[in-house]
Amino acid sequence: MSKFDSETITTKDGKKYTIFQVKMSRFGDGKMRTVVVPTEELKGTVEADLNKIYHYGQNDFAILEQKLPSVSVGDIIQYDDALHIVRNSGFTKLEGETGKIIMDAQQHVEDRVEYQKFLYAGLKDIDEKLYFEVC
Repeated sequence: MSKFDSETITTKDGKKYTIFQVKMSRFGDGKMRTVVVPTEELKGTVEADLNKIYHYGQNDFAILEQKLPSVSVGDIIQYDDALHIVRNSGFTKLEGETGKIIMDAQQHVEDRVEYQKFLYAGLKDIDEKLYFEVC
């Protein structure tokens, strides 16, 4: 999976929105979900902005209605040229060996059992807590 970009749009009435793509790894069979965030609510800090993307990725608060599950633990958000996985509490930037394992596992995301086996084999000795959160 390559990184996915965000883009900003302006509506006819002058309101600005930033569009993010989220890889639905937990319950969305690897589909991409579009999350629209009012640009004025983005603070420019990673944690605060990821929380906004997560918030507007919830079906109850989504600006753009979709037939996909809400953003959830285990889903992957691209923000500021980096990929971040949603955790039980907060987010983890996907980098190093853990990031490689999770990104490589994306090829199995449509088969839940294979995905979990692949993640377990890679993460059990590195970050077992992350494995249990995302599976």
